[in-house]
Amino acid sequence: MAEDVTAVKAAFSEFDGRRVAPIRALADADLSAAARVAVLAAVAGPDQIAATWIAKRWAERGALRSAEALEILAALPEMTEPDAILHTLQMVQVFPEEATPALPEFRKHVTHRRALVRTWALDAAVRCAPMAEAKALLSAGLTSPSAAMRARARQLQAAGYGAAGTPRPPKRA
Repeated sequence: MAEDVTAVKAAFSEFDGRRVAPIRALADADLSAAARVAVLAAVAGPDQIAATWIAKRWAERGALRSAEALEILAALPEMTEPDAILHTLQMVQVFPEEATPALPEFRKHVTHRRALVRTWALDAAVRCAPMAEAKALLSAGLTSPSAAMRARARQLQAAGYGAAGTPRPPKRA
């Protein structure tokens, strides 16, 4: 157990912001509860890029628990690194129900200085917003000067977001 927490610290110190091998190995390992807590505790600190990358990988693989997703989303206002914000916004596809309380943060990031953060903030906001707001967000996304934003808005629209009967995944237990 202590070895796992040490491994988390070591992987964070090895991560250079580009090569993900040290944190990929950690994300793919069967970590102890203490090590998972160490990763989650880092989501709003100096190792937030690595920690949110790991959490996103867990989410994509079905290994992130609902309570952990809630914890990460609650830390979004404290995140300062655009990549950490991006990773967290991308997790909303997996946890839209848990993400709904973070809608005010998603709205803020729709105007972020970084295009990918804006694009994924749009995605998160559309998934969580009431119908009228989702329609307005999609309309703005479809006319955005950003090709990525337009593409994401088209994908969301094609998936039925912003229309009656918007797809919403079932709640997790």
